Amino acid sequence: MNTEIDVGALSAMDTVFLRHLNFSGNLALGKSTWQSTSFDSTVGPEKAVDGLNSVLSFDGKQCSISLNGQTTATWWVFLGEIYNIHTVVIYPRTGGFVWNSANQFTSRFLGFSVYVSNTTDKNSGHLCFKDTAYTKSTIPAVANISCPVHGQYVIYYNDRLPDISYPTGYSKYAFTDLCEVEVYGCKAGMFGLNCQKKCSENCLVTNQCKATTGECEDGCKPGWKGLLCNKVCNLGYYGVDCEKECSSFCKISRDYKHVNGSCKEGCKAGWQGQNCLQNQSQEDTAWQSRFYGVLAALFVCLAIIKLLIGIIIMLKRMRWKNVRGFLVRRSVEPVWDINNVITSMGHFLKTVTLDMKESFAKQA
Repeated sequence: MNTEIDVGALSAMDTVFLRHLNFSGNLALGKSTWQSTSFDSTVGPEKAVDGLNSVLSFDGKQCSISLNGQTTATWWVFLGEIYNIHTVVIYPRTGGFVWNSANQFTSRFLGFSVYVSNTTDKNSGHLCFKDTAYTKSTIPAVANISCPVHGQYVIYYNDRLPDISYPTGYSKYAFTDLCEVEVYGCKAGMFGLNCQKKCSENCLVTNQCKATTGECEDGCKPGWKGLLCNKVCNLGYYGVDCEKECSSFCKISRDYKHVNGSCKEGCKAGWQGQNCLQNQSQEDTAWQSRFYGVLAALFVCLAIIKLLIGIIIMLKRMRWKNVRGFLVRRSVEPVWDINNVITSMGHFLKTVTLDMKESFAKQA
């Protein structure tokens, strides 16, 4: 599923809009958090969801700050349940200085990623944003990340791995340095102003639609169309994306179900099947061909069995005193005279073949 990416500095109007859109407020506020390392207990991971962001420095004790010297830095918040997320807002640590290329903390923010997942494993979730273009001069002081997906964990990640060459301006080590993380959206299955509207039951994935518009994220169930999946297929079409054309052999023309295309009142004469697309005469011909094929195979099997039984009977009737013409004694072990045996078998096979021909002639 594609995720819309829109990162930039939040204006006062943007912030008011986001808070107005979701009247349940910041979904991350006061929720459970975790980070890979903490500088000390006064700047733990919970500081990023305490609702305070007036002093964005270590001294203000309003930020979660990780240890120095780390090659990776991870922080997450658990929302408590799956939400229909729309936006993640991040306030990084500024140290109380102007946010520009001269600020040492801008280099720590470069290259960061944000994920939304249903577990603490970022790789099993959705990558909402990965910074690959910002510099110390262009990275925003407040990041507004659009991530219209469903999930219950919002994960911040950054790295400074030893075997990777990073762009100029990146810090030597990875940090969290998050002074506030806000998450906006609706409960699963809800969208719109006050999050009071329900996602369409006709969304392909039930209760999954965009928090702002209600648009079904993964399309519609068979038989439905439109961004909200609230319109039936056009006349004559059915199925997923309304791409399949209905049969013209329904008993009542155009009388079909828009979900699977089945004819409501059955088929016209000579047609059959759920969608009345099977020609009955062709089906009968195919059935007859299969029947006679099986019957012919059965006769062949019976003939082979008859042949084997005849051979067995012939061999049993051959006694030692009647096979002197066929056997030549050598020492104590008899040896077959092959020519005589072949002659006898030839007469027998000829008889069986004639019997089979007469049998098939009678059947025909």
